[in-house]
Amino acid sequence: MALKELGALLAPLLLCGALLTASLRGVDVYEALCAGARKGLDTAGKILPPLLALFPAIYLLRASGLAEGLSRLLSPLLLRLGVPPETGILMLLRPLSGSGALSAAAEIIGQAGADSLAGRTAAVMLGSSETTLEPLGHPGGPLRGPGLLPLLRLGVQAALGIESVGEGLAPPARFA
Repeated sequence: MALKELGALLAPLLLCGALLTASLRGVDVYEALCAGARKGLDTAGKILPPLLALFPAIYLLRASGLAEGLSRLLSPLLLRLGVPPETGILMLLRPLSGSGALSAAAEIIGQAGADSLAGRTAAVMLGSSETTLEPLGHPGGPLRGPGLLPLLRLGVQAALGIESVGEGLAPPARFA
C-alpha cells in the first residue's frame, strides 16, 4: 500500500522539486514554461504538415493496390524468413518515414489485431528499427557541405545495414 501512495505523490513531488530548484537558481519559472510551450508548438507546427500529407498518401498507396501488390511480390521471400507478409509495407516505409511507418503499423494492428503475429511483428519492427534515411535529407541534416558525398554514401550503407538487422530481429519475437 505504501508504494501505491508514493506513486500517487510522485508527480506532485517531482513538480514541486523542479519548481524549488528553478526558484533557487533564479530562473523565471513562468517565462521558462512559456518558452518551452512555444518551442513545443513550433515543433508541432513543423511535424504536422508531413503527417497530414503522409497519412492520406499511405491510404492512397493501399487503396490503389500497390501495397498489396508489393506484399504479394515479396510474400514468398517474407514467408521463408518467417515474416508475416502483411508487414512488408512497414519494412519498406520504416527507413524512409517514421510517421508513415507508424500509420502502416496502426493499420496492420487494426486489421490483424494487436495479439496476432502480424501485429506483434509490426510492433517489434517499430521498436527495433529507426527512420534512418529521413534525417539525411533534412536541411541542416548531419551530412552537408562539399566533399561529403563519400560520407553520405557510407552513411546510407551503414544505415540500411543497421535497419536490416533491426527488421531481422522482428520475426523471432513471435516466440517471446
